[in-house]
Amino acid sequence: WVQDNGPGVAPADAPFIFERFYQASSAAASAKGAGLGLAIVQSIVRAHGGLVWLETPQMGGSRFVAEFTI
Repeated sequence: WVQDNGPGVAPADAPFIFERFYQASSAAASAKGAGLGLAIVQSIVRAHGGLVWLETPQMGGSRFVAEFTI
């Protein structure tokens, strides 16, 4: 998993965070990007038979988890 301690993903953005070209409202104003990063991650993980999801830790931030079957 990958975790940060930033402001986290807003609950309104969470259902869309893995969609191509989606940029969270807070990120769109402050960061450059095309909104492809997490969509690419999801495609790669799924191509290997895995799952990827977002978690919101109680202490704040975001945690992205990728799970693979070996």
